Amino acid sequence: MDTPTLAETMAAALDARADQIRTAMPGEIVTVNATTVDVRPTVWPGGEAAPIIPSVPIEWMRVGTAYLVLPLAVGDTGMLTVCEADIAEWRRTGESGQPADVARHHLQSAVFRPGLGVASSDIGIPIGFAALVAADLRLGDAGAVRAVVHDALLPPLTNFLGALVTWGTTNHANWAAASANFLANVAPRITTLITGIAMGSYKSSTVKVEA
Repeated sequence: MDTPTLAETMAAALDARADQIRTAMPGEIVTVNATTVDVRPTVWPGGEAAPIIPSVPIEWMRVGTAYLVLPLAVGDTGMLTVCEADIAEWRRTGESGQPADVARHHLQSAVFRPGLGVASSDIGIPIGFAALVAADLRLGDAGAVRAVVHDALLPPLTNFLGALVTWGTTNHANWAAASANFLANVAPRITTLITGIAMGSYKSSTVKVEA
């Protein structure tokens, strides 16, 4: 057998080291925790079974106090990004500095970004509009004090609410009179509002946040 040259030996050593460097790979959620997920890579070189990476932080879209959170479930897929240095100390303190662990490109420094999937699940790129689709869509949470409303929907909605308040605060002599007043002044506004929504009259490219 020929003795490897120095160049071949160095190339083999570099290839072996490169095989140990993790950068990014698709992964599948195997456990959903309170604030993290356990993820198994779905593409793993070498033929052996991919390890489960525990307690992986989730890379949500977040700016300041605003964020977008989606309901994750076991089997959901996405992209695992492996940081080049340990991020545990920074995540614990928020301070810049040296990593607590000297390991480089370690799987325990991975973060998970939901979304990447197999080709059959690809989403078509919308043209001219933004889409947020979910079976149960909630804007804000239980403590939200503002609501997202279509621009064009504000006038009829304000009109309806004003009529409802006027009706509710009017001193009616009896229930029959109150009912008649409701049917004459409030019900038509409800009909207009619902019909407009059903017919798409209030579609708008802009959205307002109203108190």
